Amino acid sequence: MASPPAPVAPPVAHRDSGSLRPVIGVALVAALGGLLFGYDTGVISGALLTIESDFGLTPLSSGVVVSSILVGAMIGAAGAGNLADRHGRRPVLVTAAAIFTLGAAMASFAPSAAILTAARVVLGLGIGVASNLVPVFIAEIAPPLYRGRLVGLNQLMITLGIVLAYVSNYALEHVNHSWRWMFGIAAVPAVLFGAGMLAMPESPRWLALRGHTERARAALTRLRGPDDPAAVEAELAEAATRAGDTAERTARKNRWRTLTSARCDR
Repeated sequence: MASPPAPVAPPVAHRDSGSLRPVIGVALVAALGGLLFGYDTGVISGALLTIESDFGLTPLSSGVVVSSILVGAMIGAAGAGNLADRHGRRPVLVTAAAIFTLGAAMASFAPSAAILTAARVVLGLGIGVASNLVPVFIAEIAPPLYRGRLVGLNQLMITLGIVLAYVSNYALEHVNHSWRWMFGIAAVPAVLFGAGMLAMPESPRWLALRGHTERARAALTRLRGPDDPAAVEAELAEAATRAGDTAERTARKNRWRTLTSARCDR
């Protein structure tokens, strides 16, 4: 005898587009960090030709200039998590925007290959921080139903940044000292990124995990709108449960041990 069919779960109610507008706006501002990631990674492909002629680089020194950004990226990615856990997502992302701006200015005015290499390391620091924290910040401000799609916006912006780097390389090809302009243009989205993040709310999840319940409620109300208090309270309750989870606290202190653990936390 055939077993009866399993009951079908009721469909999940979708939010209307209007209630998503604040979240989409915040996600777009944060994703400027991804755009800078892509631009500063891709711009060297066109800039290197004139850099080599201006500074008389050898193949070895050219390789050092190109790869130095990876050194900064490793340092930035490794340190961003601890800083964000301690000080919050938004202040660290604002700092990343300042780093991007400083790196773009250093690169565009670099008088020597050594200074340019140092500037590339600084840009790498910004890339490392952005690659670590932008998707985390977007995930923590997004409603669960749209979290995957909004986090994917960061990947789209990285790709767009690479495309814009190639476009600027082509457009500025015949300008005197074109590589300086190629690097300097990145300061514009970097400033917009920083100014935008200053106006954004802090991650409600981070606020709740740190015990700032009222600030977390205010941030969630701003993001979800005043007409959906039930969703706000549900997300606050979930974050509070996480805050009281001693296993999660232990995992934070024993990051290397987590790699060999069979436990999988959602």
